[in-house]
Amino acid sequence: MSIVLIGFTHKQAPFELLGRIALTRDALEAFLPAALSGSPLTELVGVATCNRTEFYCHAESAKAATAYLLETFARARGLEPADLAPFCLMLHDREAEQHLLAVACGIDSLVVGELEILGQVRTALDTARGCRTVGPVLERLFTSAIRTGRRARAQTQISRGNLSVATAAVAQLQVQFPDLADRAALIIGTGAMGEQTLKALAARGVRAMMLTNRTGERARTLAESMGCTPIPMESIVDAVTRADIIVCATGAPHLIVTGDMARKAAAADPRPRVYVDLSVPPNIDTAVRTIEGASLLTLDGLQAIADENSERRREEVSRVEVLIAAELDRLEHWRGSLPAEELVAEFRREMEAIRRQHLDRYGRRFDERHRCELDKFTHSLVDALLHRITEHLAELRADQPEGASELELAEKILGLEKLHAPATHQ
Repeated sequence: MSIVLIGFTHKQAPFELLGRIALTRDALEAFLPAALSGSPLTELVGVATCNRTEFYCHAESAKAATAYLLETFARARGLEPADLAPFCLMLHDREAEQHLLAVACGIDSLVVGELEILGQVRTALDTARGCRTVGPVLERLFTSAIRTGRRARAQTQISRGNLSVATAAVAQLQVQFPDLADRAALIIGTGAMGEQTLKALAARGVRAMMLTNRTGERARTLAESMGCTPIPMESIVDAVTRADIIVCATGAPHLIVTGDMARKAAAADPRPRVYVDLSVPPNIDTAVRTIEGASLLTLDGLQAIADENSERRREEVSRVEVLIAAELDRLEHWRGSLPAEELVAEFRREMEAIRRQHLDRYGRRFDERHRCELDKFTHSLVDALLHRITEHLAELRADQPEGASELELAEKILGLEKLHAPATHQ
């Protein structure tokens, strides 16, 4: 059995493609069970962020799983596998595990040490749990990744002075507008990125902030909590005209701020404006760059800030990698003991079934009080009889010389060969 990863990130794929294949949570919840059903996979978890779409699976064959996942995902996004293959990260087993741990620790992010990704990995696990597509192997892997991500931030300085994508954008705005606190900002979008940008601007002293969203209620609620002005989406042209900074962070599949909209704003008020597009796919027309006094920051443009950030944190990355290596060793040890744990669990289930059968057969001769006592007695007796046997069984390791043959022999002696029968996912 193998752990397999196929993924598309800012390191391998252009942002245009990342936007085209990005999955909303609803889309991910629909894809996971559909992809798992009748497949060569036994478990499946998806990590979906604005610049990362990754799938982790557990399967008998790494080669078959990789080919199946690539084709299934490509078809789901209306593409051919050949369209995605050149940009696809494909890893398996320890390399796949190492990648997920690096992702959770923030050292594979566009901005090294970002905080948001750890919550996104946790959301990925919760989503798979809700879809019933995660099993013991990926459950253990993802909980290990989350634990390592927390440890990295607690035991190193990897997130000290952290620049998330949103705060990196605001730091760049401070460069372009030294008097940033006196500028007016319009934030379009009330999701995680929009809210982070709002908070980052507030932290820099910006007070004149307008907020709009497709659903007005969410904008009003967030605006009240942050002390800014909610704007209806139909008034966006007027809001752009009144703003020095226009930030767009939505999940819309189309342009929100068009070139015509920006030109009208410039004609009405020729002040310098900075447009910031934090959306995938892009929501601001790149034509705004042709307008005098206007500039555009995009996720691509933030890569330079990320590179600088990575350079400053190189020493911290190496410290995080030590934590990752230690966790990978623990995972490897757990994997080696997993077949023995399954054997012990199956053996105990068989013995418990036999105990229950005999208790049901003979327990009816006793009244309720004595039947309860008999239940306790037989349970304790079976535990005592199995204790030493299961202790020795638990020491067998599939990753040690002769361990696999010893496990097979134990299964035959105990009549549990069915553990090695091919599993099918229901």
